[in-house]
Amino acid sequence: MERNSVVLLDATYEAAPKRDYKEFKEKHYGKFEKLMAAKTNFTQTFAAEHIPGAVLFNMDAAYYPSQYIRSDLYPPHEFEKYIRLLGVNAGDHIVIYARGQFAGMFWAARAWWTFKVYGHHKVSVLNGGLEAWKKAKNPVTSDMVVVKPGNWVAKPLDESLLITFEELDKVNPDGKSLFQDLSKVCSEFL
Repeated sequence: MERNSVVLLDATYEAAPKRDYKEFKEKHYGKFEKLMAAKTNFTQTFAAEHIPGAVLFNMDAAYYPSQYIRSDLYPPHEFEKYIRLLGVNAGDHIVIYARGQFAGMFWAARAWWTFKVYGHHKVSVLNGGLEAWKKAKNPVTSDMVVVKPGNWVAKPLDESLLITFEELDKVNPDGKSLFQDLSKVCSEFL
């Protein structure tokens, strides 16, 4: 019987231009090993420095470009294949961190939310990301871990964590949509 463990995932990412969805569908969709092997700025950043034992949660592999969505969610059975390649097992506690602007929280939070959408609730975000880890004088490494495939199982998408464009654009009783409310909130903080 395997023990449940803690899995560290580094969600460091650097957004590139949107990939062509038709070409991606033909050449790359679900080909996770190929996507994970691609050399990018963020894969090189991860390789140069990360928390010991961490595995890269590659945003370019974890999501795919659809016609209207830059980083769409794979069907559960496809996403499951990717997460298993990261060595994640059912019952593992996943800790996600990143680096960069806002301590990398945008990308770490997106990965956290993604696991929640697929029904994995034992997931946390490392407060402060890699910068806080280093500031606390914890070790970093360039050593890459080799993981054996896990047995993680994705559940059907949790629809309560998703919203359609129509729901987002729906006019509320006050006559405004969430877009209009958001622009008001954003202007207060900018």
